[in-house]
Amino acid sequence: TTQQGAEIRAEVERWLPADAILALGSDGLTPVEGRELVEAVTERPLVATEWELVQAIGALVGWHAEALRLAALEGREIGWAGLLEELRAGRLPWPTLRRRLLGQWAELGAEQQDWLMALDAGHKPGAWFADPDVVRRWRVEAAVARRRLLLLTWRGLVQQAGDPPRWRVAPAMQLAMGWYGQRDTG
Repeated sequence: TTQQGAEIRAEVERWLPADAILALGSDGLTPVEGRELVEAVTERPLVATEWELVQAIGALVGWHAEALRLAALEGREIGWAGLLEELRAGRLPWPTLRRRLLGQWAELGAEQQDWLMALDAGHKPGAWFADPDVVRRWRVEAAVARRRLLLLTWRGLVQQAGDPPRWRVAPAMQLAMGWYGQRDTG
């Protein structure tokens, strides 16, 4: 796994034909994969009430694999409810994950930080938006917006879904930056 997928793919293409390279983007686990991960960490199947709480946690962290692993460790020891409330309050309760995500932020140049903040500004936490929304928000042409989105997606800071594509700032990043709980979500 890597956050420098494009660079690594370009290097590998020097040695292998493009059609021989399998590259899979990961914007977060699916709920089924998330449940499998949590059950593997807790070393038991989830009961229905636990699964409801885990689904809510998964949605708040964008089904981020490391966040789910840490949640499962905590859930196994003390339950899920307290953790869910921390996340709903906009707090990312795991210092190591927060440092890692803030490290990704710090690696961005000032211009890319501005892109991400402008993309996120005024949206409800976890909100998805379409290409025209991004073009309008950044005040650039569609081709420029797509390139910026691709760069931020490669770094794991923006998630993409659907066809036509929709985009959102990765929820775990919103939590790490403290953006998630500071907005009016009404």
